[in-house]
Amino acid sequence: MDYLHSIVASGQWEYGIEGIGEGKSSPGLSLIIKSFLKDDPRPIYVVVNAGSNTLAQALIDFETRYSAQQLDAVVRKLRVFENGAQDNAGAWICSKYPDIHWIRSNYQTYCYGGPMPRTAEKLQVKGLKKGPLTWHPYAYSDLGQHQWTLEHVIAGHGSLGAYYPLRMMGNRLFFLEGGGTIPWLGLVNQGLYSVDHLSWGGWSGRFTAEKVPNIWSRYERIQKDEESYGPFNLYTEVADHWVDPVTDSVYHNVFAPVYRWRQAFFNDFKCRMDWCVADYNKANHNPVAAVNGDSEEKIHFFQVEPGKSIQLDAGASSDPDGDQITFHWWIYQKAGTYPDPIEIQDYSSSTVSLQIPKDGLGKDLHLILEISDHHVIASMYDYRRIVFQIR
Repeated sequence: MDYLHSIVASGQWEYGIEGIGEGKSSPGLSLIIKSFLKDDPRPIYVVVNAGSNTLAQALIDFETRYSAQQLDAVVRKLRVFENGAQDNAGAWICSKYPDIHWIRSNYQTYCYGGPMPRTAEKLQVKGLKKGPLTWHPYAYSDLGQHQWTLEHVIAGHGSLGAYYPLRMMGNRLFFLEGGGTIPWLGLVNQGLYSVDHLSWGGWSGRFTAEKVPNIWSRYERIQKDEESYGPFNLYTEVADHWVDPVTDSVYHNVFAPVYRWRQAFFNDFKCRMDWCVADYNKANHNPVAAVNGDSEEKIHFFQVEPGKSIQLDAGASSDPDGDQITFHWWIYQKAGTYPDPIEIQDYSSSTVSLQIPKDGLGKDLHLILEISDHHVIASMYDYRRIVFQIR
């Protein structure tokens, strides 16, 4: 789905609201409130970095100047991804405006290059370290990540790359958190991720299908304030089971819904930075997946009968650079509602067949088509999610 605006709401920002009135605008009108007032039916995607107090103030200001019906319409349009729950305003907003679509990521949002070891220790995840190594050939360390970044992002990649910061805290390097990158990455793949179906998963992680009560900030000093606001409900992160195909390492934890995509988005970053300086024919570009001849970037839905045999064809998939394409079909079991494993025939072929379970009436199956190209720089990816509704 397209979004009216994508906004970063940071607790470090300030804005003025002088002269706001019914039907009026002013230079001091905040970016957030301007988005609220725009005559556009599409949802508004907001990423909260550092703290939610700016968004809280915008909602308060809007509520004092506009009708309850207008406020309700705005709240229902919002899709908020809270990156780290770094102040107490998120819980306050969810308590005061219970219809708001609010995602709280205490842990997955730090999985771009992490998380920090103490986070794993807090969750009692053993042997986690930093997850899969996707910054080859450098060391499995914070320093190794930054050496990768110096080569593929900062040095020799133009003015934009030169602005990319080394992540220093005090006198030492920390892992590549990504500066709140995880909340945005899901929007890159509209054929895979849906912010309105958070339990389906994607590059931004995977979350509960329904709101969950009182998921506190990971910061104890903030939690004490949150407890005073009364009950609040929001979407929160969930675990996946994933086996790294490179090392056969098994991950079954709350970080796995991001780890499973990390090689792909590290490669994506590397190749896209080449676009800043390289001629088109010397850079790599994403392949384009197609399902039954349809290459539109979207999620496919099929209503199917129990016991039916299904065949799908991705042969019309293409690569703009003429590279060879690898196909990988797989069932995202946690994303669907059918509980048992499903066998896929010819999962590495351009065509695939599977048998819809006879006892699956009323359930959904999620089949992922993942394609990658063979390029000397790095492989790039594209995806299509196929949702089988067994009816």
